[in-house]
Amino acid sequence: MSISFSSRLNLSLQCFFKRSFTTQRIEISKVDDILLKSQSIIGRIQLSGFVILKQNYQPSNTTFRLICEHFGNIQNRAESHGGISFVADTRSKIEAYTVSSNIRFFPHTDGAYIDEIILHEKKYKRVRPPKFVILECITPAAEGGESIVIDGKQLLNEAFKTHPELIQPLFEKSIALSRHEFMANRVSIYEKDEKKVYSLRYSYDQDMLIPCRIFKSIKEFNECFVLNKKFHHFEKLVSKEIIIIDNKRMLHGRTEFSGERMLRRAWISDICRSTYLISAKTPDDSFYPSSYQCPVKNLANLLPLSRSLTTEPLTISTGFSFP
Repeated sequence: MSISFSSRLNLSLQCFFKRSFTTQRIEISKVDDILLKSQSIIGRIQLSGFVILKQNYQPSNTTFRLICEHFGNIQNRAESHGGISFVADTRSKIEAYTVSSNIRFFPHTDGAYIDEIILHEKKYKRVRPPKFVILECITPAAEGGESIVIDGKQLLNEAFKTHPELIQPLFEKSIALSRHEFMANRVSIYEKDEKKVYSLRYSYDQDMLIPCRIFKSIKEFNECFVLNKKFHHFEKLVSKEIIIIDNKRMLHGRTEFSGERMLRRAWISDICRSTYLISAKTPDDSFYPSSYQCPVKNLANLLPLSRSLTTEPLTISTGFSFP
């Protein structure tokens, strides 16, 4: 996909003036190195909210799937192939869905619109946004296309210090986030769970519905913090590199680019025992006939897939603690 000379010049100027960082890569010579270097990987994620792996072999869908399974169960998606999808510039700039265009993709958390309850394998389960987003670079862009990562913990800390009036709106459970048939209703940008672990969900676009009374506050947070480049960390992925992002702590996006660019993408499910629910009528499995299936097919497609690995996934805390 070609872009104009002025756009190319703008890309070059962005690269010249912006703060850019290069995080040290953790090199792996085979998939099993994930286990051998697990402490370094876990430590990097818990310190920075993300880690970048450099593969010293020819990657494939199979190796990508195995790497993802070291972090948990891949979350299925309707538009994926067994939970793995490809991100490429298949649409023009005028299209609204920026993930498959070459325009700048605003900082967000993936799956912010997911907050569903479904019946699967005779159990009710709560489906939430993925805990990890994993991206593998197949073809880097000729110019631009840098990944942007933003630490939600840092944003919250700065808001406490400089804009304390924004804190209550950021934790107010009154926002709705939608995408197609999905709707996360009465959720907050930041939340604290029963274990006092903080997380965020964020997607500031036409799919975020904000009550009038807090609209100005959320807009101010977006402009003063999310879009403020002093909080942006830029990474230019090259072929064979994988970035693993804590989706409950970090926002991520992408700069505008020219040329072809293609990534593999997978979500790691956040479903665990604490997300299981029991019907008030009866917990007896025999209540449901064996032929019962989830009535909404697209919701069933969000469930975690079985892992082929026999080893347990790495134990990594997601989200963040806060004083």
